[in-house]
Amino acid sequence: VEAGVRESGKSFQLVHLPPHEPCPTQIFTQKVDGVVVFGPVDERVARRLNGTPCVQVMGAIDGDDRWDHVTYDNGRLGQIAAEYAIARGHRHAAFISANNPDLFMERGKIFSNTLVAAGGSNVDFIDPAIEDKTGTAIRIIPERLQALFDKVAAVDPQPTCLFLAADTLAPAVCAELQRRGLRIGKNLDVISC
Repeated sequence: VEAGVRESGKSFQLVHLPPHEPCPTQIFTQKVDGVVVFGPVDERVARRLNGTPCVQVMGAIDGDDRWDHVTYDNGRLGQIAAEYAIARGHRHAAFISANNPDLFMERGKIFSNTLVAAGGSNVDFIDPAIEDKTGTAIRIIPERLQALFDKVAAVDPQPTCLFLAADTLAPAVCAELQRRGLRIGKNLDVISC
């Protein structure tokens, strides 16, 4: 993409803005004709880029019409996940989320509605304290995840499928399942997005 833009005599920049990290200063020091931003944009960044053609990729659409936004269809994502689970024979599932922003809850709601419409059941497990966001990366707190899975284990009927609200949960969830002696694909399936 960058090479194609350069060939047209223009310049632009791809910028990744991880949550909870300072904004890279290079987006403010170079003369560019446009910026593609991956990640959430705080007001400070938005003000500095004001007047520069920008496209934000991923995340919640904030209704700000200063730039274009490309993201996923959360409702469709939840529906596809549920249809996949149903096609694999699952009727009882659990939706697991570390937080409840609208974008995650919409996919969980549509997942649940689709599963229930097919005669299944779904239970939501949401724990905002499961994530430690104090550092530069999101870390899942093992004790909180273990407590959450104690609740999942108490559900009757037992879920045979877990739908994770975000990929950031997947490594810790897989490790917790293994710690409990459960095998993905044998004891239950995990769907993540």
